[in-house]
Amino acid sequence: MKKLIALFSAFLILSGCAGIMGGGNPKIKSLEATSTNITAQFFLALGESVVAYESALLAVGNKTEAERIKSEAGNLREDDDKDKLESSIGMLNEVDLSKELEQAGELSAEGKAQIGAAILHLGIAIFYDGIVATEVPAVVTDAKDIQQNLSAADAMQAGSIANIITNASWIANIAPDQLALLKTNFSTLKAYADAHGIPVPSQEEIEKEASSLQRE
Repeated sequence: MKKLIALFSAFLILSGCAGIMGGGNPKIKSLEATSTNITAQFFLALGESVVAYESALLAVGNKTEAERIKSEAGNLREDDDKDKLESSIGMLNEVDLSKELEQAGELSAEGKAQIGAAILHLGIAIFYDGIVATEVPAVVTDAKDIQQNLSAADAMQAGSIANIITNASWIANIAPDQLALLKTNFSTLKAYADAHGIPVPSQEEIEKEASSLQRE
């Protein structure tokens, strides 16, 4: 699981506050810490969705698409270009698990296990994306408020605050739609698993696993 955090750690630069703390102003320090945390959670959710989609696609025998998903994740690891990142997220959002499952034949024992794993990882992605979608609007609001009332003593933090606003606004525009798609694919996988007698993790197990990532 630690690999999933490391996979997207490079993207903390997008928050504009990685390694930069807001002088002695506790409000700015708190804002920067929250922004960094939300950015990490956003990319953790993205990383979990990559693992989930790869597992589901391998389960139904679509190795070509699974490899494409895996390759895209590899590209993201080295890239902090938002345009390319948006393109990669768009590619992930185009994965149609409903269609893939409709075309699937009888699954092997390994395939069934991969469906269970996909459900687990999608559940974790939903857990974190849900937090992000709920909390990121407040980051934008708080950052704009601080920006409008910035004192002379904190003037050097203007650039950092502007970056936080840009980053949080960007995430706020993406997270809700991404969350809706994750929930749709989760329901699709869960319904398929239930119909085919495939064991799946409980919501309690999903939340426990998701919470454990925060402690690592």
